[in-house]
Amino acid sequence: MSRVQGALGTTVLTILLAITACSPQTATPSLTIEGTAKWEAQAQETLSALTTPPTATEVVMPSTHTPVPTISPTTTPTLTPTATPIAPVLNVTSNTHCRTGPGPTYVSLGVLLVGEDAEVLAQSTVENYWYIHLPDKPDQPCWLSGEYAILEGDTSLLPVLTPMPSPTPEVGFDLFLNSFQSCGSTYYVVFSVQNTGANTFMTGNIEIVEFKSKATLYGPTFQRFPFAHVVTPVCPPDHDNELLPGQILYIHVPIDPVPHGKTARGTVKLCTMDYQGGDCVTKEIYFDIP
Repeated sequence: MSRVQGALGTTVLTILLAITACSPQTATPSLTIEGTAKWEAQAQETLSALTTPPTATEVVMPSTHTPVPTISPTTTPTLTPTATPIAPVLNVTSNTHCRTGPGPTYVSLGVLLVGEDAEVLAQSTVENYWYIHLPDKPDQPCWLSGEYAILEGDTSLLPVLTPMPSPTPEVGFDLFLNSFQSCGSTYYVVFSVQNTGANTFMTGNIEIVEFKSKATLYGPTFQRFPFAHVVTPVCPPDHDNELLPGQILYIHVPIDPVPHGKTARGTVKLCTMDYQGGDCVTKEIYFDIP
């Protein structure tokens, strides 16, 4: 027992004794050991009541916060990628000019060579012409004739373009290597030539040399009406024809000697009037002799 508890017990006992002494008594009771023990027990209970702190009452305050709703994760839908249509392509069986418009009167922007693939961008309102990218000029689309073209892929979704009006025809022609032909002991190189202008070609001047040695294989020789209607020559080859606007004919040139396996350069000059008069245009062509 602590000193405080002992002092309080003594004080309570003294008070109880004083109250007892002041009460009217008819007889003075004797203070027994049992009574003393009882009083001490009562004093102890009173002391415990005085010294035991009150039990705190827990006060539950209402919450002032709005409950945050729980968001359940949702399933993200799986997007199925859409296949990108593959652009159709074409290649050619003969080297073909690609022009600013669908026709031979338009300026040539380049040539699609045999073995090259070109992406097709659109089709034309002009029949059998395609708007393409040349492999070596992807930033300059042009129009290609479908005469020698082989198409691969679906062209049904291609846009249809109306080309710009045809320019004023100029004097010009396209020159291509066609084949090599023999007529008896004479060996010929055959050129295809197409009139791309509005004027008729009548005369020409032709020269062929070996490229490296510059050795002359033919000419230069002036010819009147050098154009033939057929590739396979009769002997001698057919010629004596004019080349009309838009027409494709052939020029047979005999070469001697024949440097097999060598590269040659041909120079063809065509003029719109007889005896190399009028407007003249010159083209060069390089080819290997088999």
